[in-house]
Amino acid sequence: PNGPSPIATASGQSEYGFAEKVVEGISVSVNSIIIRIGAKAFNASFELSQLRIYSVNAKWEHDDLRFTRLQESQRGEVLTFKEINWQMIRIEADAIQSCQHEIMSAPVRLITNQSKIRIILKRRLKDCNVVASKLILILDDLLWVLTDSQLKAMVQYAKSLSEAIEKSAEQRKSLASEPMQSSMSAYNSQEMMKTQQSSAASDQNDAIVRLFNDFDVKETSYHLAISHLDLHICDDIYTKEKDANRRVSGGAMQLSFSQLTIDYYPFHKADESCSHWMHYSDATKTRSEWAEELLQEFKGNVELLKQAVKDHNLDSPVKSPFQESPQHIQIGKDQTSKGISKAFVSSQQPKEKLMSSPVVVRLADVNFYQVSTADQCRRSPKTLISCNKKSLYLPQEMPAIHIEFTEYYYPDGKDFPVPNANLYIQLNALQFTLDDRSILWLNQFVLDMKQSLSQFMAMYKLNDNSKSEEHVDVRIDGLMIKLIIPSERKQNHRDDPYAISIQSSEMIATNARHSPYCR
Repeated sequence: PNGPSPIATASGQSEYGFAEKVVEGISVSVNSIIIRIGAKAFNASFELSQLRIYSVNAKWEHDDLRFTRLQESQRGEVLTFKEINWQMIRIEADAIQSCQHEIMSAPVRLITNQSKIRIILKRRLKDCNVVASKLILILDDLLWVLTDSQLKAMVQYAKSLSEAIEKSAEQRKSLASEPMQSSMSAYNSQEMMKTQQSSAASDQNDAIVRLFNDFDVKETSYHLAISHLDLHICDDIYTKEKDANRRVSGGAMQLSFSQLTIDYYPFHKADESCSHWMHYSDATKTRSEWAEELLQEFKGNVELLKQAVKDHNLDSPVKSPFQESPQHIQIGKDQTSKGISKAFVSSQQPKEKLMSSPVVVRLADVNFYQVSTADQCRRSPKTLISCNKKSLYLPQEMPAIHIEFTEYYYPDGKDFPVPNANLYIQLNALQFTLDDRSILWLNQFVLDMKQSLSQFMAMYKLNDNSKSEEHVDVRIDGLMIKLIIPSERKQNHRDDPYAISIQSSEMIATNARHSPYCR
């Protein structure tokens, strides 16, 4: 939330004061909360039990209320720490059945054990406006069994909400104004303030400043952390097979993820450092260097286009550049890139700086097991995809998979050209074992899901043919990637090899030239 505090307004004050501190110290306990949502294609319900909201200190421990906030008077900001936990949450979604839309899908259910949300709010003292916030959702170990019909239903439900999600994203980008980003300007001038504070403030004030800087929220961010997730996907045995020629039927596959984290920074300035991010690593540093080269190329193309428009105006002063523009000049690699084919650069410059909204996904360890069927003899499952960090003596903090997707925008909402979105993927010490049954089952599963989604979108008229595909700069880095091709052993040939192993110490796959060995 942003804007004047309702508490301060009700108490007749505008600054952060006694009324805010009293309300912040209140603890809330609720036995049960039930929320029902009706959408175009489905109904959903959320049920929480034993919900508690209370204040904590900077180390997320119960403490005296005086230590649940950090106030820095010289910067005019205050940090408050809150924690929300619950014993159980039950999420259920079910398709809406009607005579016109006879779509059969199983209800999707998710039940989690004790979980919690940690919240840090950074506000200004003079008007209580929220400058930045951090929200962390922490989930314990999850075991989720999904049939193919339930997984299809999940994809369909998400697709039906795509329009609302896009509108929400546009509204969020329009709110990225200067007040929301003032924390970043404070972060940039932090080093200058340190020297001034060290000479003028007392030892106690210096300690408060250091403590505030240690827990400061530089920008708004949202985080999801799951310690372990076991996902079991299996064929629905109660549904008649649509294809009589299915090669693998009644299959099931287990996907195991360890230390899954998802970070989202909706208001990150494109030219700012990301060293203050929650899970900053070498992978993020490598991606930042690559993205900086893409931005420099984009800026160079913008300058060339400006010069071309200026030369065009000099050659034909009667016509404006918007009536007749040099359409043979492009920015980026694709004419359908976001904001490029729709608008040319005018003499007016955007008032706001270029913003980005990166999403970072990390997996410390991952195991995809080979598909198993009822006609197979019982044995321990073999891995299809696994991580070999331990056997290769790689650092444990190195993620097995690191994915970072970034989009760019201007917060004023005007149609200025923006760089192409970019996707960076880093794969470390992954081992792929070729298994024909698993590949066949996955191929059947994906094709069936794609066909079901197409029918669903056509049924609810969710297809948007007016939107063209946008270009995305992609780079995939691989370290110690290994491919194993098992061989079928015969009793008469016991000396035959078990498998053929192909390993690469380092690999890069990209559609952009700004990468090592790709110039």
